[in-house]
Amino acid sequence: MLGAAAGDLLQGVDVPLFVVAGGRANVSCMYDLPATGLYSLKWYHNDTEFYRYVPTETHRPVDIKPTIKFQAREVSRTDTGVTLSMTSMTSAASGEYKCEVIAEHPSFRTETRSALMTVLEEPPSPPTITGARDTYEAGDVIKLKCQSDSFTESGPAPSLTWFVQGHPARREYVSPYRDTPYTGGQGVVLEAPVKEHCSV
Repeated sequence: MLGAAAGDLLQGVDVPLFVVAGGRANVSCMYDLPATGLYSLKWYHNDTEFYRYVPTETHRPVDIKPTIKFQAREVSRTDTGVTLSMTSMTSAASGEYKCEVIAEHPSFRTETRSALMTVLEEPPSPPTITGARDTYEAGDVIKLKCQSDSFTESGPAPSLTWFVQGHPARREYVSPYRDTPYTGGQGVVLEAPVKEHCSV
């Protein structure tokens, strides 16, 4: 979600960071035009327009251009925003999604906001945890490795977080690691003293 400063016409855009190929995603553009009306609202993918809404064009106010990268359709349109449903997403649908809002005459003031979305070829696999023992005693040190096998050199880096008793682990207990470039694995190590009541 990208916000905007108070007083801006375009309040922000909401675009998911990641989507799995073949899946669905909603993108939203929010605006505020209390003193003037909306002349047009457009969506662009990598600077190519694929959606246009012009309220004054009564015969065809909405124009959605076909593309082999995804299918787009309106799911909601109000006085303050437009939400589109993106389906049949392909890897080529990755990139920048930009919303452009233009105010009515006489200002025709134009504002844009954008956000990046990455389409993954396949859903990420669950992380693996190694190094655990069956039993621990107070005073022992837990040393566990959590690794994501979904990491690739060309893809986005996975986000891994350790939790202890339902809360994120203290920063001093966690350290990153990365295997050799040939294996491509990366993860985080949890190294923490065992207390009387501790679960991870």
